[in-house]
Amino acid sequence: MNNKLPRLITLACLAYLAIATHASAADFQQGMRLKADNKLEAAAKEFEGVLAQNPRDGKALEQLAVIQGWLGRYNESIASWQRLLAIEPGREDARIGIARVQYWSQQPAAALQTLDDVLSRQPRSAEALTLKGDVLLARQQVPAAREAYQLALANGGDPAELQKKIARIVSPSQWRLDTGFGSDNFSNSRGTEYNGFVQLGYQVSPTLSVYGRYELARQFGSNDTTYFVGSYWQPAPDWLLFGEIGQTPSADFRPNNQVQVGLEYLGNRYLQPLLTYRHARYAGTTTATPGVVSGKGNVKTLTPGVRLIWPGAGNLELRVGSSDNIDGSTTRVSQLRLNLEAGDSWSPYIAYFNGKEALPPQSAASFKVVVLGAVYRLNDTWSLRADLANEQRRNFYTRNSLALGVGYRF
Repeated sequence: MNNKLPRLITLACLAYLAIATHASAADFQQGMRLKADNKLEAAAKEFEGVLAQNPRDGKALEQLAVIQGWLGRYNESIASWQRLLAIEPGREDARIGIARVQYWSQQPAAALQTLDDVLSRQPRSAEALTLKGDVLLARQQVPAAREAYQLALANGGDPAELQKKIARIVSPSQWRLDTGFGSDNFSNSRGTEYNGFVQLGYQVSPTLSVYGRYELARQFGSNDTTYFVGSYWQPAPDWLLFGEIGQTPSADFRPNNQVQVGLEYLGNRYLQPLLTYRHARYAGTTTATPGVVSGKGNVKTLTPGVRLIWPGAGNLELRVGSSDNIDGSTTRVSQLRLNLEAGDSWSPYIAYFNGKEALPPQSAASFKVVVLGAVYRLNDTWSLRADLANEQRRNFYTRNSLALGVGYRF
């Protein structure tokens, strides 16, 4: 009897380990399925469950570290990669994982240090060289980034990805010219009105671009011309700033001066906060059209919002603008825009606006607008654009619009 007890204990332990191993494997596969379905929070919990059963499961640690990085839980991701290195010190891919998270979390110097450590042992690592090129490019070290990409290509890196990155550096389209023309047909006495624009932009660096635009609009029987200058600047990988100043000399129905600034946070790949502020100054309109009011003063509009991203499908932007008007009122406009990814050539979208505005020279009114549009890229140089819009302005008019545009990169 005593001789059989140790054997029974051993068999029981082996049976328990077999059951635990089977359960751990099932949890791991469930985590992989959830990851494939983009259910990242649930997948992370599954891999955490696997590690609770076996803290030295390298595969589960690797998957957890990757998902934590995707979710923006950068410190946790680095900690998971370091746990993996403690178990498997020779895992250079784990060090590259740490460098990638350091890059995402705006630590480019630390990322480069980590990558140089990897490359000191594996100088032909295409993965490390490609990531180093990305980090160097984000720091605007263009020649060094190009060299890293070329080394990655020479050492078996993804040719399609790397050639695209190198082409953007070697021969970027620094200039862009856009022009367009639109026609608005109103159901009331305004009839048909027209507008057009020409915009020239220049990419100063990978993180900075500037532009100037000229607009001509014929409305209420008068013409207004407006001149704009603006800029987009990405001071860090996760942040985008933009600003625009416009002036309309001898304005009849447009603001004499206007300023718009905006901020976007790009650090989360699924949810991005947005904020825009616009200040418009009206010096008083001179148009004597029935139903049109003269306004003198400032209109201030603050528009917070959020962008929801579905990788591979597109994104949805939700915004709510609040305006302090010349007449002392406060009006709000809700905005919804769905941008779709329909392949490399087509970029369709649909937008919806609903609210009330009190912008001179028109009287305050509630309105709804639906816009359908698309950009079609003929090649890397030319693109075409078309937009259709319908506006219902309660007790005033219905407006139908068509706008066509052309873009040229050189």
